Amino acid sequence: MRRKVNAAKQSRPSRRQVSLWEGFRNYYAAKRAVFLLLFIAIPAAAWSLGWVHSAGQQLALKGESVLASSGFVVKDILVEGRKQADPKTILAAVGSTRGDSIFACDPMGSKERLEKITWIQSATVQRRMPDTIYIRLVERNPIAIWQNDGARYLVDEHGAVIENFDAQEFKHLLVVTGGAAPKHAKDLLDSFNEFSELREQVKSAVFISGRRWDLIMKNNVRVKLPEKNIPVALTHLQRLDKEHRLTDGRVATIDLRLPDRSFLYVQGNEDDKKNKGKIT
Repeated sequence: MRRKVNAAKQSRPSRRQVSLWEGFRNYYAAKRAVFLLLFIAIPAAAWSLGWVHSAGQQLALKGESVLASSGFVVKDILVEGRKQADPKTILAAVGSTRGDSIFACDPMGSKERLEKITWIQSATVQRRMPDTIYIRLVERNPIAIWQNDGARYLVDEHGAVIENFDAQEFKHLLVVTGGAAPKHAKDLLDSFNEFSELREQVKSAVFISGRRWDLIMKNNVRVKLPEKNIPVALTHLQRLDKEHRLTDGRVATIDLRLPDRSFLYVQGNEDDKKNKGKIT
């Protein structure tokens, strides 16, 4: 037993050996800690003082200068699909002019700015190396003129409102009034797809209480349409007009809101029962 114990004692390191090993390990641990601290602290300080940002800007400017000297400058700005949008407004939204570095153009940012122009529904912007910026526009398609608070605007099929237009160019469009009229104008016009002759007699349309339309004919006869099934009511109106010539000006109001009967108001006073007639 004593021999085993002595052997065990002999296998243990001396105090001097342990002390040297611990010192060696602590030295390298401290060195790693200092290295990690410097690795984190120096870039953080450089960033906070703006050195990295400034150096990045300088490198970017130098890079653009080198690329520009190599021929990567804007020589042409091609725009397709433009009919109504103002060219100067388009160029301002793109933000690039001839002579600029082509890499200074931001296609996504330009697209977002272009689509804020009221005439433009969608836009595509591309850098075509080495010297061309390509712009493809899809402009809005006006279908009606919205009259609101004394001002007039164009309205497209999605209900979007377009400002700054040539009134003479779009004088053929139907004039609609009412706060929610732009959103419902397309549905009304679609109802006239099979009634082109009747549509030509309509001067304007009023959206009533956000629910239904009144038509104002060119001879100032007012036609009250139902909330639903407008084509059915227009079929009935067309038949009545052919049989009784109701839109020749003698009748002031034609009420088609009920599906099984129509009411006519001759003198324009809808509360005067003497002047009201019923046609089924």
